[in-house]
Amino acid sequence: MSTGADGTATDAAPARVLVLASTFPRWEGDSMPPFIRHLGDALAARDFEIHVLAPHASGAAREERLGALLVHRFRYAPQRFEQLAYGGGILENLRARRARWLLVVPFLLAQAVAMLRLCRDCRINLVHAHWILPQGLLSALFGPRLAVPLVLSAHGGDVFASARGLRRHLLGFATRRHDAVTVNSQAMCQALEALTGHAGEIIPMGVDVARFAVEARRPRANTAPPRLLFVGRLAEKKGVDYLLAAMPTILERHPGASLDVVGDGPRRGMLEAQVRSLGIVAAVHFHGACDNAALPRYYAAADLFVAPSIVADDGDTEALGVVLLEAGAAGLPLVTTDVGGIGDIVSDGVTGLVVPQRSAAALANAVCSLIDDPNRAFELGRAAHAHVCRHFDWTAVAERFAALYARLLARAGNGPA
Repeated sequence: MSTGADGTATDAAPARVLVLASTFPRWEGDSMPPFIRHLGDALAARDFEIHVLAPHASGAAREERLGALLVHRFRYAPQRFEQLAYGGGILENLRARRARWLLVVPFLLAQAVAMLRLCRDCRINLVHAHWILPQGLLSALFGPRLAVPLVLSAHGGDVFASARGLRRHLLGFATRRHDAVTVNSQAMCQALEALTGHAGEIIPMGVDVARFAVEARRPRANTAPPRLLFVGRLAEKKGVDYLLAAMPTILERHPGASLDVVGDGPRRGMLEAQVRSLGIVAAVHFHGACDNAALPRYYAAADLFVAPSIVADDGDTEALGVVLLEAGAAGLPLVTTDVGGIGDIVSDGVTGLVVPQRSAAALANAVCSLIDDPNRAFELGRAAHAHVCRHFDWTAVAERFAALYARLLARAGNGPA
């Protein structure tokens, strides 16, 4: 059985899709963002055969099945030197150590060879590249040899981070050479069009609502100490320093409040030093990166979620905000900022509170207003949950990608054989 152009099942063999990614879980329970895996699982449930090509890393299998997905990992250096992908991503890893630039050409060559081999050996019907650079560039360059429909999904840093000169030309080249380009949000759509002249189709990444939903959530009792939560990579664009700067004001008005910071990244040492200098060590708890399986318990234990994102100095910002989807699925009231694609999730006063970026005072006031009014906080959280269920559950997202795949396959006459 496979999926037809109208999204219904047919008697044909499943269409075989090759997914290209530079970030993908290295093993079961990995802390790497799992959204590409979840999308693949949801598409496999719609009777697509999903192959994933991702970089190898120490401790990862070269070939394995993760759930319904067939995962292939390409080697590009001796194992101890495979340090270009994962962590904070390729760009962050290059900035952290210039010697890693020596890995770029081997990485591109190894990924290209593996892509061509898999398309031939697995008789792939469609290629879906995630991130414009490098995956989208490779599928654009080798598109004529692949001879299958090409889909490209941009995810944020590949669009919002400063793009000038050669990089801007590469972005334009890659987007023009694909049959379809998707973006996560309206803000990304506008940014991509400004860079390349190609707006793209808005299909967001999603969330497993059932996994994060909290059935027993109730308005917080006024006597209970409020628990705030941040989840994300500790990088500049996440704006965690502004949330920490807001904490003394929050603690002055609500002395029992606490903040859990879940995630790791290049700014962790700086942020821990900031906590010490502010004298709020007892109220702020750094948990580091955690397995994706452990995330729901943090959301379940929290009373309020804060995402203090900013536009970083290089222009990078939130493309959508998957952690906001998770927090909304958990029914948490959301406090966030007016940057990037966050507005597709959080509408001020409806599904959360939105404040200006880089304002600790505004964050403190918004957080305290919801602590002071638990019933309003609960209603905002309930509205966020309904909005996420309606628009961002993986089932709904996969239906849109499946329909896109089916249209391209029908147009190309490149169905499974």
